[in-house]
Amino acid sequence: ATPAGAPPRRRLHGEHTPMSRRLVSHHFVGAAAKSAARVITVSELVKTQLIEQFDLPPEHFQVIPNGCDHLPISSRRAKPGGSLLCVGHLEARKNVELLIEALALDKELGELVLVGAAKGQEQERLEVLADSRGVAERVTFRGLVDDEELSRLYAECSACVFPSKLEGFGIGVAEAMRAGAPVAIARGTGMDEVSRGHCKEFDPNDPVECAAAIQRAIKSTPEELEAAEERSSAFAWDKSAQELVSLWCSAGAKTAQS
Repeated sequence: ATPAGAPPRRRLHGEHTPMSRRLVSHHFVGAAAKSAARVITVSELVKTQLIEQFDLPPEHFQVIPNGCDHLPISSRRAKPGGSLLCVGHLEARKNVELLIEALALDKELGELVLVGAAKGQEQERLEVLADSRGVAERVTFRGLVDDEELSRLYAECSACVFPSKLEGFGIGVAEAMRAGAPVAIARGTGMDEVSRGHCKEFDPNDPVECAAAIQRAIKSTPEELEAAEERSSAFAWDKSAQELVSLWCSAGAKTAQS
């Protein structure tokens, strides 16, 4: 049962994925998971979802998180008055409309920069929403940027915000924490595991709470940002690669013996 007040658990083929994927994913993902020697997931959340959805034993799984140390660190740091930053593909599950509603509620939040490729007509939909809320001039769609530019944007933003309703991990959250940016996240996804309490959280369906969380993030102390940066050091690609290779070798040896 889901604890009182907690967000509902989402199945792997939930409402934020295309219908075509929903129709085939249960069969193919389940068959692959059941036949695999071991199943690797990037978070405890995804592991739990697979266990519950396909009735698999916990020992069948190994959690190996993603890394974030691929991104160069800018020498600059966030300054008061910078823009808000949201990083990720523009698609329904990313819940960017919540940020637009939050901007409309709080003029002090300033401007919002959206970084990431748009899927389908999502950018057009968001542009219409921003215009209807009177904040079109405060929203900038940057599209894709290279790693150097992304690093600069993380360092110079007033806060980085991730309002997603569905995330298995949250590389952007780890990147932003490592870059020293204040971060606010929607609760109830794999981003919670990345944050471990070092990001300000909000209900993904409440623009008022979202705006308040962003304001708290902007006011993060140097000590809080330093602690968040330290937390991000847990996500290193070399460490994940070593764990992955070790698991492959172990699983392969057991399969050869059986």
